[in-house]
Amino acid sequence: MKRLRLSLLMALSMALALLLCGCSMGVSVEELFTLPQLPEEYAGLSQALEELLESGYEYVTPESGENIEPIQMVDLDGDGEKSAVVFLRRSGDENPLKILVLDPDGDSYQRLCTIESRGAGVDCVLYRDMTGDGAKELIVGWRGTGEERTATVYRVGRDCIPLVRCDYSRFVTLSYSDSDTPCLITIHSDERKSLSADVYQWSSGVMSRVLRLTLPGTIDDLRRGSLVCGTTDRQEPALFITTINENNEAATQMVVQSTGTVWSDTVPVGQRLHVSTVYPSGGYRNTVFAYCGLEPQDIDGDGVTEVPCAASGQASAARYYPDGVLVNWWRCAASGAAEVGAVTYHCASAGWYLTIPDTWWNVVSVTSAHVAAGEERATIAIDGEPVAHLYTITSDTRESRAAMDGRFIITRLSDTIIAGELTDASAAYGVDQELLRNCFSLMVHTWGSRERSNG
Repeated sequence: MKRLRLSLLMALSMALALLLCGCSMGVSVEELFTLPQLPEEYAGLSQALEELLESGYEYVTPESGENIEPIQMVDLDGDGEKSAVVFLRRSGDENPLKILVLDPDGDSYQRLCTIESRGAGVDCVLYRDMTGDGAKELIVGWRGTGEERTATVYRVGRDCIPLVRCDYSRFVTLSYSDSDTPCLITIHSDERKSLSADVYQWSSGVMSRVLRLTLPGTIDDLRRGSLVCGTTDRQEPALFITTINENNEAATQMVVQSTGTVWSDTVPVGQRLHVSTVYPSGGYRNTVFAYCGLEPQDIDGDGVTEVPCAASGQASAARYYPDGVLVNWWRCAASGAAEVGAVTYHCASAGWYLTIPDTWWNVVSVTSAHVAAGEERATIAIDGEPVAHLYTITSDTRESRAAMDGRFIITRLSDTIIAGELTDASAAYGVDQELLRNCFSLMVHTWGSRERSNG
């Protein structure tokens, strides 16, 4: 009965996911409720898994991150053959959670090792070469009772050896270069909910903590914020930690390993970035700015991660920016220098943004207005002179509204049309249809953006 209930639950989940994603066209109800089968080349693995299920095991799904399947095929030792990493639970055992590593052996699969835990679940899973020997370690975030979470790095072999265990609220791995061993950065809080970041790295045959940083804000501020792995202007990896307090004020620290020993943090405020260097024994200054609903990202496609901050004059505006916001994107260097690398107008409610040409940065303004039912207008002005309008049209009459005299279509979505319109002053400022189309972009939403940093 237990397996039957599990099968039905999995089938229902698959059907719901397909329906929600709009992927069910041409798929029958019978096909939706048919559980997936492993490819024929994995017949031996299917048999081994069937035997495990018949002996009382059930699948467990990691809850977040980039690897959320109960069966994951991974080349752990670099030999070109993929092992099966299987996440299971067997109720009644002293350590009910199991991770089994099964290696291919001819036409069958043999158990290499088993990892056990008393935890309540598997939070997330990563595979990284943390020791530089060419084989990938298994990094598991175990979820305990309540808010307890423990990250463990395992060296996979006949015996899965834990290299380090550490408590965390969030964690990431970060590597200074392709040839360098990654470090593990865990962020956690104490009994007062104060935040700290611990840096662990492999050295002299041991993985140990090499640095602790004290971070501003509380664990609740971090939950409202994000962790983003990115790069500096010299293509150095950096971790961008954004915390958001109850007043919707955000602080972003850029943590970058510019050598093997020095870590830096960068905090945007208004139109400037206050920068100081964090040494193992030191602290740093911190200021906050109004949160504009965006995470650090490479907004202009130059390979450098920029930090968003509401442009001057908007930082004290409404708590949220439902109608759009002008955003300065700060381009940060590991040396501590920072400058505005891009300016955009983001209309998050409609899912689009406009890149502002650099010659407009100090003279542009954007206002929004409700035009009609299902129609919003953003007016772009230079030196106070309107030069273009952008319309977000969602009404049933959107086709006719977009074709009104003077308007042109920029893009069509399933239920929305974005249209543009020039003004009498457009030509004087070099604004035309091509410029608006080239500056226009759709926002890209990353699934589980809060969790994707566990990688």
